[in-house]
Amino acid sequence: MTGSDEQIQNDLDAGLSSGNSAEHVAYRKVFRALSNDPYPNQPGLADRVVSRVTSSAAGDRDLFWLAAGIALFLAAAVLAIVKTGFNPHVNLFKSFSGYSGFVIFAVAFILLINLIDRIWLRDKLKIYP
Repeated sequence: MTGSDEQIQNDLDAGLSSGNSAEHVAYRKVFRALSNDPYPNQPGLADRVVSRVTSSAAGDRDLFWLAAGIALFLAAAVLAIVKTGFNPHVNLFKSFSGYSGFVIFAVAFILLINLIDRIWLRDKLKIYP
């Protein structure tokens, strides 16, 4: 802000309307527009938003899209395996044969973490719907 802008601002804040220049008029219009609430308070708006977020219809819709995504992924995987002639006996998978205990532990650990999250954290902290 320049010095004249600050002077106009101070005049308007103090309630002085000494200047009738175009700048003073413009500042008054801006402050008048900014003093009005662009979104008037709508009663019950927060309640409507919360009810839409927590509604079971949204959860059912999400569950449908999750199932559809999994089904399409599996269909694409089967199609890719059939079309490419995938052979699981490639040397890459033979190198993992010595790590079966680690893989089983990793899968069990991830499932345990998800179970702990679902049972204890989500219900007690209420951070997820």
